[in-house]
Amino acid sequence: MFDYDPQPRGNRRGREAVCRYYADHEIAVRLEQIVLTTSTSEAYSFLFKLLCDPGSEILFAQPGYPLFDFLAVLDDVKLKAAPLIYDHGWQIDPEGLRRAITAETRAIVLVHPNNPTGHFTKQWRRKSWRGCAASSTCR
Repeated sequence: MFDYDPQPRGNRRGREAVCRYYADHEIAVRLEQIVLTTSTSEAYSFLFKLLCDPGSEILFAQPGYPLFDFLAVLDDVKLKAAPLIYDHGWQIDPEGLRRAITAETRAIVLVHPNNPTGHFTKQWRRKSWRGCAASSTCR
């Protein structure tokens, strides 16, 4: 006999395993904070709906993954390019990122590693950008 047990946040045992993983790394995460999705597309769509109103703007590094263009149309958000520059490998242009932020910007998506460039953002750089959208002072 098969028991039908839909779980909107994802399989409970899987979410418990995620909580244990973080606990092993000394990070407290509650079960209700974990949402497992069936794909990255679904996860991005949830985030777009959570962070944005229709017509809101999201910054993405360009060149970037073409899936975002498709998802933006489905979720009625606007994508705006945050430029990458090539200097001994792909890097985010801090000044270009700062200039791209507007009052309509609701999120900055940083894919690590970036597809298709393979760009990895260094930890010190990610830390320097915390709060970047709120203050428009990216370094």
